[in-house]
Amino acid sequence: MALALMPAEAALGFVLGVRTDHAAGDYPRSLAIGDLNADGAPDVAVVNFYAFTVTVLLGDGRGGFTSRAAYAVHELPLSVTIADLDGDGTPDLAVANHGANVVSILPGDGAGGFGPRRDVRTGAGPFCVASGDVNGDGRADLVTANYLADSISVLLADGAGGFAPRLDFPTGCRPRSVTLGDLDGDGLLDAVVTHAGDGTIGVLRGDGAGGFGPRRDTDVGSGPFYAAIGDVSGDAVPDVAVANAEEGSMTLLLGDGAGGFAARMDHASGWGPVSVAIGDVGGDGRADVVVVNAGLDAGSVAVFPADGAGGLGARRDFATGPSSRWVGIADMNGDGRRDLVVSNRGTNTVSVLLGNGGGLFSAPSLLATGGEPVSAALADLDADGRADLAVANRAAGTVSTWRGDGVGGFGGRLDLATAGTPSALAVADTDGDGAPDLVIADEQGGRVSVFPGDGLGAFGARADFPAGSAPRALAVADVTGDGMPDALVANAADSTVSVLPGTGAGFGPPTAFATGPAPSSMAVSDLNGDGAPDLAVASDANGTLTILLGDGAGGFGGRTDRLVGASARGVAAGDLDGDGAPDLVVARGSDDSISVLLGDGAGGVGPATAHAAGDGPAAVAIADVNADGRPDVVVADRLSGAASVLLGDGAGGLGPAYAHAAAAGALSVATGDVNGDGRADLALACRDADAVAVLTGLVPTRTALAASASTAALGQAVTLTATVTGTSPGHGAPTGSVRFFDGDVAIGAAVLSGGVASLVWPAARLGDRALVAVYEGDGTRFGSISAPAPLRVVARLEPLITQIADVPDDQGGWVRLRFAASALDRAGTAAPVVRYDVLRAPAAPAPAPVGAARAGSLDGWTVVASVPATTAAAYESVAPTPADSNASGAHRATFVVRAVSATPGEFHDSAPDSGCSVDNLPPATPEDFAAAYGEGATHLRWRAAAEPDLCCYRLHRGDTETFVPAADNAIAIIADSAYVDPGPPGRWYKLAAVDVNGNASGFAVATPGGALAAPSAAPHALALDPPQPNPSSGLRVRIAYALPTPAPARLEVLDVAGRRVLDRALAAPASGRGAVELTPATPLAPGLYVVRLSQGSARRTARFAVVR
Repeated sequence: MALALMPAEAALGFVLGVRTDHAAGDYPRSLAIGDLNADGAPDVAVVNFYAFTVTVLLGDGRGGFTSRAAYAVHELPLSVTIADLDGDGTPDLAVANHGANVVSILPGDGAGGFGPRRDVRTGAGPFCVASGDVNGDGRADLVTANYLADSISVLLADGAGGFAPRLDFPTGCRPRSVTLGDLDGDGLLDAVVTHAGDGTIGVLRGDGAGGFGPRRDTDVGSGPFYAAIGDVSGDAVPDVAVANAEEGSMTLLLGDGAGGFAARMDHASGWGPVSVAIGDVGGDGRADVVVVNAGLDAGSVAVFPADGAGGLGARRDFATGPSSRWVGIADMNGDGRRDLVVSNRGTNTVSVLLGNGGGLFSAPSLLATGGEPVSAALADLDADGRADLAVANRAAGTVSTWRGDGVGGFGGRLDLATAGTPSALAVADTDGDGAPDLVIADEQGGRVSVFPGDGLGAFGARADFPAGSAPRALAVADVTGDGMPDALVANAADSTVSVLPGTGAGFGPPTAFATGPAPSSMAVSDLNGDGAPDLAVASDANGTLTILLGDGAGGFGGRTDRLVGASARGVAAGDLDGDGAPDLVVARGSDDSISVLLGDGAGGVGPATAHAAGDGPAAVAIADVNADGRPDVVVADRLSGAASVLLGDGAGGLGPAYAHAAAAGALSVATGDVNGDGRADLALACRDADAVAVLTGLVPTRTALAASASTAALGQAVTLTATVTGTSPGHGAPTGSVRFFDGDVAIGAAVLSGGVASLVWPAARLGDRALVAVYEGDGTRFGSISAPAPLRVVARLEPLITQIADVPDDQGGWVRLRFAASALDRAGTAAPVVRYDVLRAPAAPAPAPVGAARAGSLDGWTVVASVPATTAAAYESVAPTPADSNASGAHRATFVVRAVSATPGEFHDSAPDSGCSVDNLPPATPEDFAAAYGEGATHLRWRAAAEPDLCCYRLHRGDTETFVPAADNAIAIIADSAYVDPGPPGRWYKLAAVDVNGNASGFAVATPGGALAAPSAAPHALALDPPQPNPSSGLRVRIAYALPTPAPARLEVLDVAGRRVLDRALAAPASGRGAVELTPATPLAPGLYVVRLSQGSARRTARFAVVR
């Protein structure tokens, strides 16, 4: 990992610390950001054009990466997207390979690894791939921009890692990118395509079924590369930003909400803009525009802060690696503020630029002082454990003190008169009584004054001690080694530093040591590690820094002078690079900068490194103002009346300066904790405002966002709950408001109550949404941005019946239902579907109010089948019907498929649909068909059929054996098993059995074979007549039967689950036929029942239904 420093930049909006660079592959191009290993930290996938690989960098949650792995793809990969493409709840990668005309799919294992790729054919020369649910089935699909085919390809996912045959749609000339978003507010994903060949973008409106309508083109700049979609104007309507590579500009198109654009604005962006992103990088709840510029030698990102009304502020550039190609926005270090991630093809690296939101300190609280306050100090003056404030007022000739309340406020001002013009102030226990005293440098009187403290906030009579000529700077430290504080003053008129040894009752005569001309500031620190304090003195007149090494007995020698720049007005010492040796920072007033000189631990310092600060730097302090354990630099800017903060990287580097307003003429800065939160606060003496400005350090917050559903139907109300945490003494729970975003489109705002804000949002756009909550801060706390809360919005949650058909080649009574799965039937859903119940309506159902989630029970409907949920895309089930379709009517049965959730009481019902069962098996051909002639008629008889749904027999008569049965030769429809046909003998008969559904058996043939004989008792076959009545009320049912032998027999009634509900042992009646009436102890429940007659190994069944 390499470390690079940002160029200093004082501006509003994005505040950038250090940049870290991380190795990628050969010629990295586009990248995608997502949590690939489910640890809550963002990870990065970047394609490497010449290596034919995609590199995966797993994030450590602190802005760095824990591991790096490369996976082979195909020739010349240009683009990558992250989505769950196989429905297993883990993210996968899709890579567009420009040289192979394929997209490579790499299935994720959920732990940051990826399996072997599978290639899917696209159009020619895919330049970009985007993912989103374009057909509303709850699955992520892919869309590619095909540079060589002037088309986009749509690959509809099947939910198991496969794709339907691609659909191609024409584009303009040379499409370089495709971006998906809902531009017209219909809840469906539209496509925005950049056309490099004709300087336009095309909008293709989605139809919600995977297709796109006619293209509408809009002019942009020359050579548009990539585009981004987001709500820059804050009107909840998506806008489009386009990077125009050939003319160095970014075009912003404000959406009109109908798929078109209301306004176009072009902004100069830098050399070679190729990628653009939209997101709130300033922490103010507004979507800013970020453009990455390839550059000639060094790349950069240009940040355009949004004003929330469609306008953009002045561009700010931040250096990246050479020839940068792509920029992404994400919170890489978990601080609630968004960072930038950039790919650099010139160095084969990925840069992470950590953002610090909108500032570090609150708005200033001003306390009126005496005339021209020039120096301030923070210390506990009254022994109450709280920081108090003291200020030296030059024109008023006074010192003012205030008592702190411990929560950032100050009161009880006390003014103490000095003898002249106080120029500097320090707080120290000069008399050893344990109470802090006030020590003043009096420039006009050339003296040091002491106001002894009583430890309760009051001070005794002033004591004056001679110093040097025109003392301007003051420090108190034990430089003589006697354990008593000594006073040190820098004398502007005689270019010396005077040491006044402490006596325990004041100070002794001064000893002078030569410095550079007109010294204006000094710092005391052990610069050479010998245990004795040394001095660093800044000289305003010639811009030199003088180092005087102390001997530990009050003397100083070994003087060295270093030129640091014009107007060296302030100096501070601290360990900026963590090597244990003090470093020096000098404020340079005439060129609006500071110089950093890293100490070598032997009294020397390295070369001065300049960093831009604010306007007119007058003083400097070193403190850890952002609580990251690394020293930072605070500069008092006199001309701009501000405090500029430069964040340290812990290695001696500083980030860009960020100005926090104070008041006019800021001349000194003191740091301390004024509100008891453990963070550094600031007090600046502001001469031109006659005030001291107190800026409390903002307390970091965390914003967590939860959605009431992980999957929702389009238009379904989803409750978004944002919880903001972050303590600040004296201020209670976080206050203010939270703004909610769908990606970067604002969807609403809510006021915090007890740190919680909620918004009910009608899920307005199909696809996988990334919902974000942005807390804007409340004056004492940082704003923060939540991690995205995923929400899948689908066209429907309920299953969809696609077919109800008869089960072929059976005896009827059953239908096969096919239905598409609920969108909740997938891995990773908060309340997944566990099973599907098939419900059948009563015989005459009323229209059912089905389809909505959490529907009530369907009165009278019966569960007739259940299917376990297995995350399949579609299912089928066989269900019973009360009756078969026949000539007397359709006898259709109405069904609903219910998706039953793992959450008790929650289910989703399909719309009702109906179908019918058909008995399409003919009865057996009648057996033992015989004829005999006598008494002037032909007597016919046959064995009674055992068919449970037999309707009748159809008898035909002809003159020859070969006659063909037809309607004109049918002579009878017979319900019994015998018939007498009057007339002459010698005719032929053909007999067919017919069931209630009109199915006819084959024909039995007979002709009289002799004289009529006494009929013999034909043996009965095992037979079971249809139960009566059918349907039944469940109170009683009559069943007729026939038994061929007197052997024991049993009659049973079973429900559809095969459970026995009635049971009767039967004895063979003398005639072989009998009937019973079954009366259950309690009425049978509505549903379908099977009657089973058993004798030995022979069985017959019949069915009946119970309805109410």
